[in-house]
Amino acid sequence: MPTFVIDTNVALSVIPDDFLEKTSNLVQSLVDKPMKYICVHIHPEQIMSFGGSKEPCAYMSLTSVGKLGLDENKRYTAAIMDHINRILNIDKDRMYLTFHDMERMNVGWNGNTFA
Repeated sequence: MPTFVIDTNVALSVIPDDFLEKTSNLVQSLVDKPMKYICVHIHPEQIMSFGGSKEPCAYMSLTSVGKLGLDENKRYTAAIMDHINRILNIDKDRMYLTFHDMERMNVGWNGNTFA
């Protein structure tokens, strides 16, 4: 159930048509879970600031059942921030990425939980 969510003040018009596909592929390659479970959600054009400035910025979260930890999160942060910087032109020092490791019993899918 890896879910990647990004809130950004970047305009919708700046986001390439293939952003969801490329970002889904990146998340899938990082967490090594089947693509059918990968969810990517972007909220563009948010009213937000970072460091007191309205320059492009982002708040992101990656939620998963497992596959998160100190070493993994460092690797994920580097890869995801490189990706967002390259595609959306947001400086890496204007983004936060938080991680949420969910227990199987707390995630529902397809009429049941993963427990």
